[in-house]
Amino acid sequence: MNNRSIRTRLTWAFLPSALFAGVAPVASGEPPSSIAPPKTLAKVRIAYQHSLTEGCTGERQGDGRLVCRPRLVPLTRETSVSLVPVKRALVLGHGDQRQPISKLVESHAVEAFTDVELTPGRWRLAWPGYDRQPVLQARSSDTLEVRLSAVDGRCEASSSECRVVPAPTRRSVDVSRHD
Repeated sequence: MNNRSIRTRLTWAFLPSALFAGVAPVASGEPPSSIAPPKTLAKVRIAYQHSLTEGCTGERQGDGRLVCRPRLVPLTRETSVSLVPVKRALVLGHGDQRQPISKLVESHAVEAFTDVELTPGRWRLAWPGYDRQPVLQARSSDTLEVRLSAVDGRCEASSSECRVVPAPTRRSVDVSRHD
């Protein structure tokens, strides 16, 4: 090996330290990364109302049709709800590290929320007895409100009256975003 080849190797070995001589170290001890932005959590607020159809009121429409509206009575119940991450592959070969989160939510006559913090990303809402599984897009610093509703029984119109009919519990989910 000649002197010129050794000099070239030494120059390349010391070049990076000369380039970064004036750069101050990062407080965390880790180099800054433009690939991984700081993580801020999203908040999901979950409310649950469970009601019983106690009675019905009927109203005739202009065309003579009888429309029945339920009189609902709030029930005290609790239900479980799960937020399951919709897995995604991440850059640099690391997998999605999010884990499913389950919460017990109690029904109230007045809307009361149970709060959950989520890592940003897509999450599927799983609620026993509710066949659909809506997907939530949680973004950093977002607040999502999820309203769960369950109603036992329903009203049915006959030709002259409305009556309560025992029926399987009807469930619905409403999701809204609040910035």
